[in-house]
Amino acid sequence: QYCTAQYGHHWGMAASTAGARKTQRVTFDHNTVRYVDELPGGQNGHCIKFAANNNTDGGTHAVVSNSTIHDCNYAGIQFSNGWAYGEFFGNRIYNYGLRGSGQGEGARCGSSGSQEAGCSVHDNDIGGGPNGTGSSIGTSIYIQEDARNVRVFNNKLHDNDWHGIYVFAVGNSYPSDTRIFNNVI
Repeated sequence: QYCTAQYGHHWGMAASTAGARKTQRVTFDHNTVRYVDELPGGQNGHCIKFAANNNTDGGTHAVVSNSTIHDCNYAGIQFSNGWAYGEFFGNRIYNYGLRGSGQGEGARCGSSGSQEAGCSVHDNDIGGGPNGTGSSIGTSIYIQEDARNVRVFNNKLHDNDWHGIYVFAVGNSYPSDTRIFNNVI
């Protein structure tokens, strides 16, 4: 709680899970994460990242709440494959996807792998620049192929150069049990 992470090369704040060591119950609350992947040689540029080696690694119960997240070269919050039970609420996320149009998002829900639970993104203000001005280059909320049990509600999504909400399917991989309601886009 109440941390500031800035000028990260790769990720601003992160939790990772792999194999038999399951990462569980990680909360980032009332934090400021900004200017990630600003240095030469930076890589991903995710302000907050929940990482796994593969879809079956089984990280669970991740929360990002009441935080200010901005100037992310890629994603504001990336909830990757292999994680389940993610909840992101009360956040102000802006100036993400700075690599270029369509490359990056305010919040991303990935596949929960072998787990049935997905993520919940609610009561956030995502998009634009500081004080609600300007534009973010990426997508506000991205729901990745194979994501399951996703809920997106009560968000204010605005001033994007790409999508407000993007539900992505490719080939035989597509999100299921996804509910999107009561958002202002």
